[in-house]
Amino acid sequence: MDRTDAKSTEVTCGTTRQHDHSYLFLLRLWTESEDPACDTVEQQQWHGKLQYVLSHNARYFHDWPTLVDLLLVMLPDLELRERIRHAGTDPEDGG
Repeated sequence: MDRTDAKSTEVTCGTTRQHDHSYLFLLRLWTESEDPACDTVEQQQWHGKLQYVLSHNARYFHDWPTLVDLLLVMLPDLELRERIRHAGTDPEDGG
């Protein structure tokens, strides 16, 4: 089963919304340096691992756009994927 059976509740600005399902991901972030002998902040690169907890499906990434792409692929809910894909494309906000 790709979703939890329990409903989650979100309280926002005094209103309560029920969610039919939620998705649980584990996100691990770390830095690595190309040259351990010269380990400065400028030389460190961020890396990450995104894991969908229920299926144990995991993917690795090295930049934020790839993380978003992985979420879009790994989310089992098509409607939620479409909302994320189109987030920030409102012509009024310049996105």
